[in-house]
Amino acid sequence: MSVTFQNIIEASETIANSIIKTPFYKAQGLSECADANVFIKCEFLQKTNSFKVRGACNRILNLSDAEKKIGVITMSAGNHAQALAYHAAINNIKAKIIMPKNTPFIKVQRTINFGAEVVLHGETLDDAKIFVEKEIENKGYIFVPPFDDDYIIAGQGTIGLEIMHDNPAIDTIIAPIGGGGLISGIAIAAKHFNPDIEIIGSEVDSFASMTAALNNTPYTYGSNTLADGIAVKKPAERTQKICQQLVKDIITVSEEQIEHAIYCLVEHEKCIIEGAGSAGVAALLKEKSRFKGKNVAVILCGGNIDARLLASVIYRNLERQGYIRKMRIIINDQPGTLGKISSCIGDMGANILDVAHHRMFNELNTKQTHLEIVVESRSRDHVDQIVKKIQEMGFLVTFA
Repeated sequence: MSVTFQNIIEASETIANSIIKTPFYKAQGLSECADANVFIKCEFLQKTNSFKVRGACNRILNLSDAEKKIGVITMSAGNHAQALAYHAAINNIKAKIIMPKNTPFIKVQRTINFGAEVVLHGETLDDAKIFVEKEIENKGYIFVPPFDDDYIIAGQGTIGLEIMHDNPAIDTIIAPIGGGGLISGIAIAAKHFNPDIEIIGSEVDSFASMTAALNNTPYTYGSNTLADGIAVKKPAERTQKICQQLVKDIITVSEEQIEHAIYCLVEHEKCIIEGAGSAGVAALLKEKSRFKGKNVAVILCGGNIDARLLASVIYRNLERQGYIRKMRIIINDQPGTLGKISSCIGDMGANILDVAHHRMFNELNTKQTHLEIVVESRSRDHVDQIVKKIQEMGFLVTFA
């Protein structure tokens, strides 16, 4: 392997004064959910709210004086962009970042705020990379890739170093996989301390590129994902080789499972984590039986999620679990009917979030109307009790 444990030790010394040694502790809520001893590594607490500062810092601080004068360039969906922009700025180095057009606004704006020149181009990181290559050819920038670089991998490996120093009893580490830089560095570090430790990767099923590469099988990638930070079409050869040797397995997770992981982290650990950063927890919860009773470290690698997107994820999960339901009730269009139903719901201890009264554009006769009510309840069973009570009042109730 091109990256050694000694490289990671050197990276740790290089970046020590520039990054945060993030908290690593047992997550009681997740441990109970997974029936395992689950420890979370809080990389979302770094300066740019992502682990990417480690690799970017290590690469920047290892540039020659001549390279620093030229300036750096990269493509990124956001976290590597912010990390490179931040460390370039504090070292007085020009940075140009190429980001896919669908990159969340918060990541674009924060990258600009850190002082980089930002260009939006293409739909994916691979599209952006083509633009980067042209810029390097025309203007001579120094390329700092998101994952395909020894200094980057060694920088990310310092996470594994910290985990094993803090808790040598860890027997499993779960890390999200995009291009593979994070899990490669962690695996090299962790395996040095414990050759038997299991390194498990997590990929979103619409961009399971490392799984396909390791199994030498074709796959069709998606066009959009909540886990945009790991939406990589093809991993690097160097990370692929490391994963081939050191990663025991890769668990693919769905969009819904990632949404659920984000919600669980908010609900149980009070941690706000983006889609890519939640992929490890999604894998843990998907295959709980394989981790039962183990000492599992999960990397929460990024927290850059748009507030509106987070609100939508929380609302959708509340709906899936039955805490929020939309009921459609057929009523006679008479004064006082809405009041009776509202009183019934209130008496049952539920809260009405929204009401819509549809007199027109329905199949009912002129003396009837649709009443749509969004109800916040204690549980799915609680909603069923409310529905039963409304039906006993003589109304037909369905779920919209």
